[in-house]
Amino acid sequence: MKPIYKIIGVLLIIVLVGLGIYLGWRKIIAPGPEEPAGNEPARGNITETKTENGLHLKKLSDNPVFGHWIYGGEIYYLDLDGKVFVAKDGADTEISKETFSALNNIEQSSGGSRILTSFGDPTNPSWGIFDSRDKAWRPLDSNILNAAWGGDDETLFVVVRNGSSLNLSEIDTQKNSSPKILIRDFRFKDIDILWKTPQTLLFLERPSAHYPGRLWQLDLKTLALNLLVAPLGGLIVQPSDDGNIFFEFFSASREILILDSSFKPIVSEASFVTLPSKCAFFASTTYCFEPQEIPTNVTLPDDYLNKSFFSVDNLFTLNLETGELKRILTSGEGGLPAIDAKNPKVAGNSLFFINRYDDSLYELRFK
Repeated sequence: MKPIYKIIGVLLIIVLVGLGIYLGWRKIIAPGPEEPAGNEPARGNITETKTENGLHLKKLSDNPVFGHWIYGGEIYYLDLDGKVFVAKDGADTEISKETFSALNNIEQSSGGSRILTSFGDPTNPSWGIFDSRDKAWRPLDSNILNAAWGGDDETLFVVVRNGSSLNLSEIDTQKNSSPKILIRDFRFKDIDILWKTPQTLLFLERPSAHYPGRLWQLDLKTLALNLLVAPLGGLIVQPSDDGNIFFEFFSASREILILDSSFKPIVSEASFVTLPSKCAFFASTTYCFEPQEIPTNVTLPDDYLNKSFFSVDNLFTLNLETGELKRILTSGEGGLPAIDAKNPKVAGNSLFFINRYDDSLYELRFK
């Protein structure tokens, strides 16, 4: 071997040894891994924040959420494409890969096991039922224009297209029989159908501050139809998940009334300046997220529904038996994120809600 090659070989060995010593020393003295900046966790992990009064707030879902429900001790949700997940500590479990275009709304059945969903053109939507028991979707007839659950997991009340007219009908989803027609030539359009125990349907005209809406009541035994709430601008009526109370809102007051099943006020005056979609009821206690500020130029509910207004909320509880009112959470302060909450649901010691700022599902644990 020529001397020049020996010299090059020795130099190469010296360089490699030196590089190894240098890298080893860097590893020894290097600091530990840095924490991620901000509050955003790595995918599948959960950021948890403890509030001043001992509550625990954490982001629960891995994906943006359209709607959520609770069944069998698990938290289910639809993502924005219609896929079904169960929210978990760690990566969420995908239950259904089926997707839908333009989700409109979801409604949980009274028994809790099934979800009614509409999607597509809001004026001519398609409808489907997801069953949390067998984890499967079932489509509804394409002639159905409107639908709502009755008092169990099987009964639907629907508005069905029949040629050029519409029929209000009842469907038993356990059977393959034809819908039972209740009212022929049904004239209500642009309404939400609400179930009211024990044998009543409510028809709520779609809300806008720019025209008065009404609430009608149909007795399913006699088929007598009566006006329950006179025309009010921006009228919204929403039942609690258990159907025991109703939240009523109209634009002129910007406040909600808490009503019993006979539509009589439970408390003597309106309690919260907020919308019904920000309230829940569980075990004699009402939970309401109330905006800290609503500018005078904001028109409710229109500006909220079309997302030209986002709120920063406080969370209050009101015990309907004792009248005790408490503020238990102030968002946007003390390390807490800004929260614009919708669709809160209570289960056990936790309150679950969607934050409109990131469309994620959050859990607020009380103990």
